[in-house]
Amino acid sequence: MNRYPVEDDYQPVTWIGRHPVHITLLLVVLHVAAMIGGVILLAFGGDAVFAQLGFSSRGVVRGDALWSPITYALLHPPNLWFALEMLMFYLFGREVERYVGRRRYLLLYGACVIVPPLVLAVLSPLFPAHLAGSSLLHLGIFLTFAMLYPTADVFFGLQARWVALALAALALLQAMAARSPGDLVALPATVAAAWWILHSAGFSVLPERIRARPARKRTALRTPAPKKRVRAEEPAHDPEEVMDRLLEKIGKEGLSSLSASERRQLEQAREALLRKE
Repeated sequence: MNRYPVEDDYQPVTWIGRHPVHITLLLVVLHVAAMIGGVILLAFGGDAVFAQLGFSSRGVVRGDALWSPITYALLHPPNLWFALEMLMFYLFGREVERYVGRRRYLLLYGACVIVPPLVLAVLSPLFPAHLAGSSLLHLGIFLTFAMLYPTADVFFGLQARWVALALAALALLQAMAARSPGDLVALPATVAAAWWILHSAGFSVLPERIRARPARKRTALRTPAPKKRVRAEEPAHDPEEVMDRLLEKIGKEGLSSLSASERRQLEQAREALLRKE
């Protein structure tokens, strides 16, 4: 049975003037602050302390640095890739948060942080593994977005599913080239944790037939709203028609444009299509 959170769960945490402050923005601020703190720590000779914050599977099994399954995600180099990572996380993490609500989003994010090191700790008798940084974590958040909206256009007209597939393949190839079994395990564990949270909360990904079907009209993820908007109350009995209409609206106006009634229609259409499968 689907469970719908209260409307407050879809609202910003607070407002700064006219600007909403979501959980994703607060997490970006946390990561940026951690990056600055790490730079200051290294500048004053705190290399040993910095190293203790990284995750080591066999070290955790021995009882050393038990905080590292959380702190590893806060180790960042001050470079352009970190800035791009934070930008992608803000853009797509915010959309995931708006869809699932901030409480479930926090649960999903926490699971994506903690599950990979726990899995690697269990596998430590087979191979040692180390984790530092949040690149795989935030790639997992983008893959979560792609699971929810595989046909949304994100980069240069490319659909999210193809971008997600390319980035995941690139990350796995990079891990293979670096001979890093930890990274090879961490990314699938992150995606599995996100999928489990969505599934257990009653959110189902689109069925394969819908995932493989191209959108009727490709649009950017955020474009100006059309002059004529489809009313939320407009009846539509065909679940495919409902799905197409709402996905097109999301592609044009963003996930936040959906009303509570339209969110329910989207979930009901998904259930109907899954039953047909």
